[in-house]
Amino acid sequence: MSVGPGLIVIMGFAAVALVIVGILAAMYLRRKRRRGIVLWFRRFIAEGVPSATRRSISETISRRPLEFLQAYSWYCDTVTLSDATVEKLEGAFVDAEIDLIFMRRLTRRRARDRVHAALYLGYIRSERSARALLHALEHEPLAYVRLRMVYSLVRIGTSGAIPTIVDTLLSMPEAYQDRVRSLLLEFGDGLLEILPYIINRTQPQVQRLVIDVAARYPTPDLRAAIEGIVEAGEPELSRSAFRVFAEQYGSAVELERYLDSPDSYVRNIAVESLGRSPSLETIELIRPYLVDDETHKSAVVALSEVSRRNPRLYPHIVEH
Repeated sequence: MSVGPGLIVIMGFAAVALVIVGILAAMYLRRKRRRGIVLWFRRFIAEGVPSATRRSISETISRRPLEFLQAYSWYCDTVTLSDATVEKLEGAFVDAEIDLIFMRRLTRRRARDRVHAALYLGYIRSERSARALLHALEHEPLAYVRLRMVYSLVRIGTSGAIPTIVDTLLSMPEAYQDRVRSLLLEFGDGLLEILPYIINRTQPQVQRLVIDVAARYPTPDLRAAIEGIVEAGEPELSRSAFRVFAEQYGSAVELERYLDSPDSYVRNIAVESLGRSPSLETIELIRPYLVDDETHKSAVVALSEVSRRNPRLYPHIVEH
């Protein structure tokens, strides 16, 4: 009995469909099994780790390192583990040497593999992890991969990486710069210790970081740096720097010299900021700017702030 070409085509399509269904079913079962393993590890971390030895934990990690890290990262991002548990787990990660697995993946060609490797090294938090991330950061061309590496270095707390991270600001897009400046602030005292080495750099990308740090951690050295940026007169930077100066460092006396600035933005910020120093002298400084169309709104805001901070001055505000 001969088989027609139409039937052969139909049988071919059916065979292909069966293969596809089989592959999808296998993938589903594999994901389901992996999900079950991750959930078991979550229970183990919560219930078993506190009483388990570091060696037994290390052996457990070695069996399924990726799934264990997925379970651990879930706890790190959603639940606060005790310091003793975290210390025991981080020691077990080092004993199991799983950081070596992900360190090798940092050199893979696929960007996705490098991102995942950087992510998990940030949770392992070993010294080897930090050194590998720092080396990879220096050579990584892609902004989103670099950002993941910076995130992990901040999570590890490697303040020695700050100069290298700052250098990456110079060649990366603005969105990367904004996010990395925010991450750098998380170093806290570590950033302040490194600051003398970068505070006098003139690149705009670095000066924006100095402005952000000055807004978070006001110090005399940062005040001098901020004033220098304001005096340099680069419009975007000087305006951002002056706002920080007015909010964090400027008294009424110091702000007075900016009231006649040729830059209307700086002038308005200076007028508005006077309201934080309520006094009769301040009211007299603000009054002339009520009749200036460019500064009228800022003068009204400043006088309102004077009245709010010192209600006794309200009659002097409305007497004219």
